[in-house]
Amino acid sequence: MILRAGTEPDGRLRYVGSEGDGAVFAIDTGTNKLLKRIPVGHRPRSFGFLPDGSRAFVSLENDGAIAVVDAKAHKFLRLVELRAGGQAVAGSFPYDAHAGDFAPLATRIAASRPDVLFVAAYLDDGVAMRRSLVAAHVPLVTGIGTSSSYCMPAFGETLGANAVGLFASDKPDAAAVRVDALSPEGRATLAWAQARYRARYHQAMSAPALSGFSNAYALLAHVLPAAGSTEPDAVARAALGVKLPVGTLANGGGMDLAPPGDPQAGENRSAASVIWEWVAPGQRAVVWPPAFATHPIAVLPLS
Repeated sequence: MILRAGTEPDGRLRYVGSEGDGAVFAIDTGTNKLLKRIPVGHRPRSFGFLPDGSRAFVSLENDGAIAVVDAKAHKFLRLVELRAGGQAVAGSFPYDAHAGDFAPLATRIAASRPDVLFVAAYLDDGVAMRRSLVAAHVPLVTGIGTSSSYCMPAFGETLGANAVGLFASDKPDAAAVRVDALSPEGRATLAWAQARYRARYHQAMSAPALSGFSNAYALLAHVLPAAGSTEPDAVARAALGVKLPVGTLANGGGMDLAPPGDPQAGENRSAASVIWEWVAPGQRAVVWPPAFATHPIAVLPLS
């Protein structure tokens, strides 16, 4: 079970989302008591509140939608499907994670005639879904997947040519970070971390390892010195005040936490995020953003 959380502006209420349960749990921060469980949809990922705390907005990754919640009554109100650039959402296709047959799902997707398919799934489901789409000859302009499947080396190794042309949104591996896009501090810490990681684990530093190191480094080298104390309130104030430009951290990111009341409250607006593309069987490369790209975007036909 993966949990994510958001806090309303006055800090007295915290919403914790359970990706596996498809629900949000309202918690009183003063007593740490559960107030209510609110079913919202598939894979709640991030939260935003109106300044007066009357409404909460929960992004649902597997639904391509936003759940609107009455944050006073803790009641689900409605679902808002996402549309951007005048492009309509052809459909949203939640599936039973315990079912092993993806052929019917591929048939439903094909019937909606999508140009672009966004897949939010873990590795085994992502591979099975892709195989079913190929077997059903579903025509796509492009396909984009989440970090939990499409960007993982095992995804490309398992699918081979059937992964080529697909994109994935994720964090960069250490080997994929362009050193020339980092500040001197970023370059020094990346070299230090890579050397020690390889000496200990005898392999290249993965994206999760590099992300964890970068976050810990920001805390220990920048936030705690600014806080002058390990008291939670002091650390929180320092974290909001510390601003690190993109490229300061070893993974290419920076630090700029959105304050309470902001729609992105608690999110790092300068976090490292890249788009990978499978450019050949078993070979992926960072293609976006340009400052960190190691390979141009390749327009490749999907199988």
